Amino acid sequence: MDIDPDLRFDAPVPESPPDDDPITASYNVFLNPSLPQGRRLIVLQQPNRTDNTPRPPPTELRLKSHSGMVEVDLPLDNTEAYDRDKGLRWGRILQSSMAAKNGGSHGLAGGFGFGAVQQRSKKKGEGDDMDEYMDWNEAVRQDKVLKTQTLGGQYPDTDEVQCMVGVFQGKNLHLTPVSSLVHLRPQLHHLDATTQQERNASSSSSSSAAAAASTSKDNPSGGTGAAPAARAIHMTIKNTADGDTVTTETMADRLRYVQTETWRKMRYTDENEEAAWEVYNESLFLQPKAGASAAAMAMDVDDDKKDKDSKGEGAAETDLEGLVPRGSAFVAEWL
Repeated sequence: MDIDPDLRFDAPVPESPPDDDPITASYNVFLNPSLPQGRRLIVLQQPNRTDNTPRPPPTELRLKSHSGMVEVDLPLDNTEAYDRDKGLRWGRILQSSMAAKNGGSHGLAGGFGFGAVQQRSKKKGEGDDMDEYMDWNEAVRQDKVLKTQTLGGQYPDTDEVQCMVGVFQGKNLHLTPVSSLVHLRPQLHHLDATTQQERNASSSSSSSAAAAASTSKDNPSGGTGAAPAARAIHMTIKNTADGDTVTTETMADRLRYVQTETWRKMRYTDENEEAAWEVYNESLFLQPKAGASAAAMAMDVDDDKKDKDSKGEGAAETDLEGLVPRGSAFVAEWL
């Protein structure tokens, strides 16, 4: 065996390069079970919003649990960058349409107006002239101004969401499965109400024209008949879930089902209220049993005592709890 005389045992050992992404904190992860029957953890996201400007809290939240419809009303600032003429016109039309629907809705959540009762169309100048020249303050008082923006979405009827909500509690991280993830997008109900009003007026005119054509046909003097009315095409869906049994469901049936379901209005509770904190602590943290909780507390006390004895009073200790903001939460996908 050859010995290298130039080899020095006291030569310094080269240091390893610093880690670009070092571990700064470690946490204990607790998996919380899904919420019990009758309770849902729904995450509402607005993907087309890019600004970080704080917005006022919503005024109302509505749910259709069977069809999975969700709508959120946000107040609009009508003092800056607001067209009062359009706000008056659309607000007036939307208010009359909602009154005719008796608390219904528009768009997909309202079944696209399928099977809606045709309201009596107003004659030209009947009740509209006064609203058109109404004072702005009076219109605001009578709620005839477009002052809310509606965001809506739909969650699936099956548990297809693979997301969890995590909350930090000291050195512990609690993960809770999400029931549904809903992407909220603007719902242009004021435009839907305007379209429905025009459609009702057109239907009334067509009925009057058909009646006039029928009268002229019965008249011996002659006259050209009216063109046949357009007929809607209904799509059908066949389900064979029970083997030989075939059930036919039309698109009209689905829209009617969505339309007939009533809204369930929810009360918004701010995160700083005591009721919100109670639900937060009750739902998003793994609640151990009484015996296990006492044993865990005793183990924590023993571990803290051992750490203090081994490190000493003057040893520097990294406070992992201080690295995480209190009340912080995150949403991450999981497989």
